[in-house]
Amino acid sequence: MKQWANTIAGAAFFSFAVVLYFLIPSQIYMIEAKHLSMSPAFYPRLVIAAMAILSFIYLLLSFYKEKKKIIDSKELKISNKGVDILGENPLRTLTAMAIILGYIYLLEFAGFLIATPIGLGAFMYYMGNRRIRVLCLVMIIVPLVSYYFFQKVMLIILPGGSLFY
Repeated sequence: MKQWANTIAGAAFFSFAVVLYFLIPSQIYMIEAKHLSMSPAFYPRLVIAAMAILSFIYLLLSFYKEKKKIIDSKELKISNKGVDILGENPLRTLTAMAIILGYIYLLEFAGFLIATPIGLGAFMYYMGNRRIRVLCLVMIIVPLVSYYFFQKVMLIILPGGSLFY
């Protein structure tokens, strides 16, 4: 059973994605508006379709490996260990999670265009990037490109934050 765990996981994720794909329209309130170019179910369906494709690829690769009995010594070492959710340094993992949660709360309050550069900068700095020029460029370019893509191209409304309302 343990040797087929990856194949079973791939099949389970693929099945889950297929069920979600067909369940999504019943779970999303569809508004009738002529100014929207896409339905509200478009983006969730896009993400679920990507999940289905990736899990299907994972299923095929794991099935192929099991069929050929190819086992790396590295995979063997990992499969014999228990899963450690917090990793080798639990404080570092918990701090990273706290930064992400802080970003989520700041997003609600300040909105996407203010919260994203702050959250991105904090996370990059904490993960070890100390080059100010790179930090500043990423903090400016990534939120602006993301904003333009989602707000203007895909017509998805990003959080404005309660600070400005």
